Amino acid sequence: MRCVKIVVFIMISNVLASQETSFLKIFDNGEWGYEYVGGLSKGNLMHLKLISTGRNGNEFGGVFKRTAIEMNGNITSVTLLDNLKGSSIDNFDNNYSIGSFSNGIGFDQVDLEIVRFKNDVINFRYKYGIENRFERGYGIDIDPSGDVVACGLVGKEIGSVDNESVVIKLDTLGEEIWTRIITARYNELKARAITTDDVGNIYVLADEESLFPSIQQVALVKLSSEGDSLWTKYYPGSASLAKDIKFNQGGNLIASVTADYDGNGRSFTMMELDTSGAVIWTKSYIDEVGYAFAQHFIELQDGGYATCLDIGYPVLVVLDEDGDVANVQHYDNYGIKDPRDILELDDGSFAIAGNIIEFNQDIPKTMWLIKTNTEGELVTSTIEEAYPEFTLYPNPTHDWVQIKGLDYTSAMLLNTMGQIVSSYTGTQRIDLSDLRSGSYYLVLQTKKGSFTKRIVKGN
Repeated sequence: MRCVKIVVFIMISNVLASQETSFLKIFDNGEWGYEYVGGLSKGNLMHLKLISTGRNGNEFGGVFKRTAIEMNGNITSVTLLDNLKGSSIDNFDNNYSIGSFSNGIGFDQVDLEIVRFKNDVINFRYKYGIENRFERGYGIDIDPSGDVVACGLVGKEIGSVDNESVVIKLDTLGEEIWTRIITARYNELKARAITTDDVGNIYVLADEESLFPSIQQVALVKLSSEGDSLWTKYYPGSASLAKDIKFNQGGNLIASVTADYDGNGRSFTMMELDTSGAVIWTKSYIDEVGYAFAQHFIELQDGGYATCLDIGYPVLVVLDEDGDVANVQHYDNYGIKDPRDILELDDGSFAIAGNIIEFNQDIPKTMWLIKTNTEGELVTSTIEEAYPEFTLYPNPTHDWVQIKGLDYTSAMLLNTMGQIVSSYTGTQRIDLSDLRSGSYYLVLQTKKGSFTKRIVKGN
């Protein structure tokens, strides 16, 4: 399949951000509008930004694009860069994006790419690639001097499963200061996340894997600001995978990994480490979320941490400063899954974004965005209260449902796997006669946001 890259900023009124209002918004990009969520970021006081990659046509080649979607339904787009092919964004921070640039299909040359953009202008576009090798970018951070540090992996050769890690440092103009290859001890060393301390030392979180000997564990590599290797620490655990690392308010490192450090099974795990790499605490959360893979996490304004995991649907997990569970919220009634990023808003509520993956396809077609209240609850009744006369009947139903008292612009019907079953525009009667019995989710787009309603179809 031919790929194109799109970057989308979704801007949401600060009125919503400052109220106890929550909502679910789903974006449908048409037949070829496949999109992945890259990350969430705060804009100015009036906006929230969501960056994504995807394609908007069955063509090889495409555009780097910024689209603003206002709450009244108006959409404006700005093309930033032509001929950006086959890229995927894996991180978003301070208008810097990191991913991969492909000049072909399959195992053709793939290069690591870093892009800086601001106010709809590309400031620089940096590529790192070695001939006949495969590079992919994963982590990015800004050091105290404003320079960019980034990490990713380098395949030893095209098509090989053996990988080493690469760390790159750029100045504010996108000029390379230095590049370091971190050689794998055995087969694999994949750098997933990167952060810096207040003097510019660099900490790279990676996962190490080997078949002979059999190893799959997390590694933490410390480099000086000049790129000199200081030390590497390993954290053995059953089938461990690295995900995210940051400094917390106390000056220690917090890492999100998938691991089994207590013998109860591999699952979402948080670790607090000091700057020597010594473990302060390690906690897994099988009892609360089951065998979930780790995701990106955030540190909260008042201390503690939050992440959104995928257990077949999104689940918000809030932890205190010691890693103990403070709150868990399940979003299992909305037909969404695959959360990718989370952001705490100024009032303590959360914005969470992810993908809806089409059944039997490897590429997500649709993105979703939810905003919770300060307790992490998705209270769609706050939108329903704006339409007190709104009714959806009959529900449960056998053949159809009627919408009465709601002025909406478009609607989508999702099944429980998050697949878009049908789309509608301007009709008040939704035909379900050709569908199997079961639960569905009707997403109604209105001028005041999105409203999701569960429909039950009988035999």
